[in-house]
Amino acid sequence: MMGEDSVCVFVWVFSLGREFVMRKFVLLVGLFTWLGSGAGASRPYSSKKKTMQLRGQSILIMAFLFLFSQVADAATILFNDNFSDASIDPSLWVSGGINRGNSSSPGGGWTSTQTESGSTLELNVQGPSSGGTNGADAWLRTTYDYNDTRQHLINFSWQPLITENHFNPYQIQLTDGFIPASAGVHWFDAIIPGTTNLLQRDGTQAWYLDESESGPPGLPMMDWSITIDPAGSASLYDGANGGGTQIGIENLDMNSEWFLRFYLADATSAGFGAGEASFVLNSVSSNVVPEPNTALLLGFGLVGLGIKTRRRRRPRGAVHFSHVRKRPELQNTIFLPQ
Repeated sequence: MMGEDSVCVFVWVFSLGREFVMRKFVLLVGLFTWLGSGAGASRPYSSKKKTMQLRGQSILIMAFLFLFSQVADAATILFNDNFSDASIDPSLWVSGGINRGNSSSPGGGWTSTQTESGSTLELNVQGPSSGGTNGADAWLRTTYDYNDTRQHLINFSWQPLITENHFNPYQIQLTDGFIPASAGVHWFDAIIPGTTNLLQRDGTQAWYLDESESGPPGLPMMDWSITIDPAGSASLYDGANGGGTQIGIENLDMNSEWFLRFYLADATSAGFGAGEASFVLNSVSSNVVPEPNTALLLGFGLVGLGIKTRRRRRPRGAVHFSHVRKRPELQNTIFLPQ
């Protein structure tokens, strides 16, 4: 019969098995714990001692399995795309673009492209000068929904390339995927329903570069990162692995999808020339971050079980041999079990 301690151990491990990878080991751990338990009151001391040894072995196996699962969970990579196959992977990405304008000819000759070549993926928007307001936008979003009750870390390398600086808003968004189909140009203060933009500046809904800051050709390749927690808080950093400066932090809608989207727009208007801008991605990697308190809880539990097992291993009324060595007058004494 499964002992009292075994039931406690099994329930305890199962409660810690919230992560999918842990649940793969729970039944196996329970089996080992059961095999190492069952020390009944009527069993002789030698049998109980052997049972305790088996129980200790089962605990070690449990610890090994948990550590293995933690390593596996820590190494969980949702995807890692270095854009080296010259084709946008449809299992990872959804890309698109739309021409926009307020004149009688929407877009006014503006175009958008999404191209993977070499080791980069480039979102490009360009068009000629116009007597009206015309432009286009381009985007790339993940197929993965990050609203999955897990902690995420996303690293990406990107570069804004500028040909003309009239209007170049860049956005890094968490979105439900909606893109307005209206013909109007999306200026840098436009809010897209269902979208949270992490890259904001000066009270606007975008990060834009003007001629006094960068000028053509833009900025160098930069390593940035995003963290997303299960409670719906998302942060953008200008360094890898959540390092550098926190550029933006936003609370997300818990009842919505959380797709990651890179978004670029460009446009021109009367009195301004042609324009062109690119959003270049060199790599994007997405990882699941394990919960640190899970390992801490298991560590405390293992210590407690070890102490309890050690205390129960010695029969009541017995004198440990270390006491005999320390007290010579006891060496000729015969101790009878009580």
